[in-house]
Amino acid sequence: MNTAAAVAGARARGHAVAVAAAALGALAAVLWMLPLIPSMPAPGSEASWPYTLNEAVARRLAFGRDFVFTFGPLGSAYTQLYHPATDALMLGSAAVLALGLCAGFALVALPRRRALLVALPCVLALTQARDAIFMMPALLLVLGALRCTDADVDADRHGAARAAAFVAVAAAAGVLPLVKGSFAVVAAVETAIAVLLLIRARRFALAALVVAAAATALVAGWCGAGQALADLPGFFASIGPIVSGYTEAMALAGPDAATAAWLAAAAALVALAWLLVARRRGRLRGGLAWAGICLYLFVNFKAGFVRQDAHMLIAGSALVLAALALAAFVPARAGLGFLLLGAAGWIATERASMPFGWRDVPARLLGAARVIGAGLERRLATPGVLAAEFANANAALRGALALPALDGGADTYPAGQSYLFAHGVAWAGRPLPMSYAAYRPQLDAANAAHLAGAAAPAHVLLSVESIDAQLPTQEDASSWPILLTAYDVVERVPPFLHLRRARERAPAPRALGEVDARLGASVEVPAAAAVVAGVDMRPTPVGRLALAAFRLPPVGIELTLESGRTLTLHYIPGMCRNGFLLSPLLLSADDLLALLAGVDVGTRVVRLRIVADETFWRPDLHVRFAALALDRHDAARALLGIDAPAASVPDAILAPGAEPADCSVDAIGGGRATPARASLARGAVRIQGWAAPAARAGLGPEEIWAVLTPRAGAPSYYRLRVTPRPDVDAFFARPELGATGFDARLDLRGLAGTYALELRTLRGGAARRCTTSLSVAVE
Repeated sequence: MNTAAAVAGARARGHAVAVAAAALGALAAVLWMLPLIPSMPAPGSEASWPYTLNEAVARRLAFGRDFVFTFGPLGSAYTQLYHPATDALMLGSAAVLALGLCAGFALVALPRRRALLVALPCVLALTQARDAIFMMPALLLVLGALRCTDADVDADRHGAARAAAFVAVAAAAGVLPLVKGSFAVVAAVETAIAVLLLIRARRFALAALVVAAAATALVAGWCGAGQALADLPGFFASIGPIVSGYTEAMALAGPDAATAAWLAAAAALVALAWLLVARRRGRLRGGLAWAGICLYLFVNFKAGFVRQDAHMLIAGSALVLAALALAAFVPARAGLGFLLLGAAGWIATERASMPFGWRDVPARLLGAARVIGAGLERRLATPGVLAAEFANANAALRGALALPALDGGADTYPAGQSYLFAHGVAWAGRPLPMSYAAYRPQLDAANAAHLAGAAAPAHVLLSVESIDAQLPTQEDASSWPILLTAYDVVERVPPFLHLRRARERAPAPRALGEVDARLGASVEVPAAAAVVAGVDMRPTPVGRLALAAFRLPPVGIELTLESGRTLTLHYIPGMCRNGFLLSPLLLSADDLLALLAGVDVGTRVVRLRIVADETFWRPDLHVRFAALALDRHDAARALLGIDAPAASVPDAILAPGAEPADCSVDAIGGGRATPARASLARGAVRIQGWAAPAARAGLGPEEIWAVLTPRAGAPSYYRLRVTPRPDVDAFFARPELGATGFDARLDLRGLAGTYALELRTLRGGAARRCTTSLSVAVE
């Protein structure tokens, strides 16, 4: 009797310990998912979109209309970026997701697999991929419905607790689309599968509860973020082009071995899920649950491997999380097999993304524990510290980029809005705030309509840059002609150019013609100061299937310049369908200034060629060309440093001595300088090179002059700004030469015809003439 009592007592104590451990594990998982130590605004383009997202919520912009992006109004739960106006919303929405995740694991793990709840915070701390973690409640809703409708589960026992858990999981699934739009498909389909499972088992009340909880959470989250209920359908409509265009626009290839390893692990996991979990529960019931498992893994595969960089961690984390949930449905040994399989796939993708070894495991676990402890202390003991850190972060942004006074609204292209917010500048942002995300024609058109409308910013800070070696002018492609014609350049604010709105209406481009072409074939580009091109390019049925299943090989656009230079850039067909600025090629702020100044720097595009695999893209193309009329900007000429002809010229330069100088014109008009042919120039001509009176004797110049002499008439003289040329010093082994280089743009306004270009040096009052003369044809 005493023995039986002792055994019963030991079992009771063991049960209590197991329950306590499971509860502590769930609590640790919830705390880890809360943004207890949020990040702060930071410089850089990529750091701008989380701040912009918070500002859109704080300013009550209508998501789906005024603000269109991958993330919804609860996106701060994902970004974990602090903002005083959204901090409570961030904590609340993160708490809903955390409670839903833990409640979902409780549904599948209790009462037989309490150890899985103990393992949950460890898995979260090790994987740390928010996409896979945030989408997990949707899968757990399916698995929870499958588990509670098993024959060995007493429907009446713990009915209230089970219903509460379902409410928590369904609420988490309901808010998922408001966190990130791409979560909407997973949330909707998994919720539907769970409801079907419950209805089939005649658990009608529970099914209704799931639908009501998900819908209530969706509406409450939307309205709680300050959004009007009438705008909710528009938000869901706006998600479509963003989700559908992501694969084509953002694809980035990576190591094939990592993809193969993940696919192998996922295939094995899916097969075991069918054999050991789904098949044993009937073709329909088990098939529905198995479809939910496959959908979760497929969406995370796309999220992780379409853009194959650090995103791969998403797919790896999904394997571990799915394996942890499936382990609750099988005996302990089989459950361990699930976990080992998921861990193997996760480690393979982890190591493909960053250095990782078993020694990193304790460090991550301890780091997560420290974050929870420090976060609780910061949130509870020193609540004002986050606001102070936010103010300091904004001060750092102001220090990183000093902005001029901007009266009226402003926006930044292609990104960088954080600087505007830090300076307190009125933000007149376009609907899609990141130019690289305007990858569908309708998204591109929406941004252009904003820029051409009454709400357009009075000021634009424009940086000529892009991601993934793309053509910069294909990002926000339809906005470039408006920026170039409705705005005037004012000043440099590195890395931006400051543009000010000068005209209400931008002139429409003038059609130059259309041509049918084929992939891989060269297309001649009409001559004009600025050429806009539109290319109709469509995927094949195989291409559409590949886009849906994974991604396509990259498409390239090969551009041949008038200087003879050829280069290939990453081309996004969907971005360029409406038309993009093709010529001249703009790769830097100086290129843009040269275009606005009417300066020829040899970047006019004379031919283009689209390079793509005909398996995935139809071979026939239709190309449209149009000319963009531009005014010449004197401010652009000044910023570009164009040298006007000198008003006075030293007598020695007018009549140099007979001794020759050493010199070289390395490049003219953006191309290699050759005496054999004339270099064509418009507006201004750029010349680069060096000159010295006697380089071998170590005599450097005090002044360098360029002279343009027509066949008939007076020459034009330009004093060039002298720059160091260490390579010249090294070649002649004469470090005492000093500054011998030049990089000048000569003003050609008022000149026409063919001119001889020569260089002259001045030292000690004596001038020397370079023996080399080049020919410049001025239009």
